[in-house]
Amino acid sequence: LSTDARLDRKALLGQPLTLEIPTQGFLSAPRYLNGKITAIAVSSEEIGRHALRGVYLHVQPDLVADDQAATS
Repeated sequence: LSTDARLDRKALLGQPLTLEIPTQGFLSAPRYLNGKITAIAVSSEEIGRHALRGVYLHVQPDLVADDQAATS
């Protein structure tokens, strides 16, 4: 979610993205997933007096070969 209406979607396409996923347990290391942004969708909603934008990213994992991505 963002309150900033300015988002350069074209600049984000193809950019790398790393997701950090916390794991259970105090000493457990988080998991990291890497990929590139292949699609972006934006939705707007007003909650009270605040206009919020939801930004949805489609991320292609780095583990997927380019020829597999073309067939999926």
